[in-house]
Amino acid sequence: MFCRYCGAELSDDAAFCERCGKPVASSDETVIAEAVAPEVVEAAESVAAEPEPAEPELTAPEVEAALATLAAEVEAEADVTGNLGSVADAREASAPPAPEGFERTLAAAPAAPAAAASAAQSYYQPEPQVSPYHPTAVPQNANAVRPQHRTSIGAKIAIGALVVALLGGGAFFAANFIADKLKPAEAPSAATTTTTTTQTTGGDAPATTTQDPLSAVEAVDPSTLPAECLESNGNPTAYAILELTGAETAALLSSRRWEWNSSNQMWVSRNGNNGYYIMGEGDYEYSEQDIAECVKNAEGTPAKFTIVVDDDLYGSIEDAFDAVMKPAHVRAVEWISDEVGLCVVESKDGRQNIVIISYDSSVELYSFDLYNPEAVQSGLFAEWAGGDYGRSISEIWNTLFGHSL
Repeated sequence: MFCRYCGAELSDDAAFCERCGKPVASSDETVIAEAVAPEVVEAAESVAAEPEPAEPELTAPEVEAALATLAAEVEAEADVTGNLGSVADAREASAPPAPEGFERTLAAAPAAPAAAASAAQSYYQPEPQVSPYHPTAVPQNANAVRPQHRTSIGAKIAIGALVVALLGGGAFFAANFIADKLKPAEAPSAATTTTTTTQTTGGDAPATTTQDPLSAVEAVDPSTLPAECLESNGNPTAYAILELTGAETAALLSSRRWEWNSSNQMWVSRNGNNGYYIMGEGDYEYSEQDIAECVKNAEGTPAKFTIVVDDDLYGSIEDAFDAVMKPAHVRAVEWISDEVGLCVVESKDGRQNIVIISYDSSVELYSFDLYNPEAVQSGLFAEWAGGDYGRSISEIWNTLFGHSL
């Protein structure tokens, strides 16, 4: 047999190789070793004995050539990288069209994280200085119905006097109306006439003519009058006072089954809870004939037009105001108290009336007193308002509220 380490021939009973001193293989290993040809063993021994060849040393020209080759390869790789955009463009051009509504977006690069402050920096960081709040302007109420104005002391005194006058005098006249409103209306006499005296030229004796005072009323067709003249409950509105003649107003009320009450010198609704009348200077009460002959808004004559309505028809004084006043052009309104207010209404031709709105809970009536410009100029408004606040609507408004219209 042979040594499996060095290939030396061994005796059958040898325990160690006489050449290399290695232990002899077991019987099974010996059988495998004997199957290997001696030539194979010798070839293996010769290969193991041959030393590894040394790497040849490169000369300077060879080194330079190798570096040049490496540089060329690096440059070629750079060209390929630089052309990636062109390749991507070509791929995008050859790609199928994107569906409608599709938009290609690129995600934004994440922001660089802020450098964390050191423990020492955080500890010694000064506290921020906070300035106290100083508002530059006081916000106004966006839901305010009317502009707010500063009322002077004199204006407040005037308003107080006006409230006292209205709550005193207004209650008296309303109570007087209530006391007689349920009386049946007196039918006008069929023979009622009026005598008109005219002065002829040349000093002749006055000529007299007789005419029916209601002829002008009967000539009016109420269906042709504007709908704004009556509110939903059938009461006359400020629009009727500003835009209708007395004959037109009388015809309109008569068509709504209102009746003339000669005892109170007023038009009264069928149920007796609403009324309409006109007064002049010196507590003069307009008669049925006077009203029928009255021109629009009694222009040229001081007059106070009054509309009285039952509070059962409205939820509040503001609701009554909206129904009776709003059909006309309301130029301004100021509420002095829960029961008293003033407003200015204007006709289509710019003629203004000042209106006192009041409520008397004892008789449960709302009253709207409209004073034409002549009533303001003559002092009729001052007589009823309990003080001379001016002889024009603008002057009155400035006296009472400290600002112009």
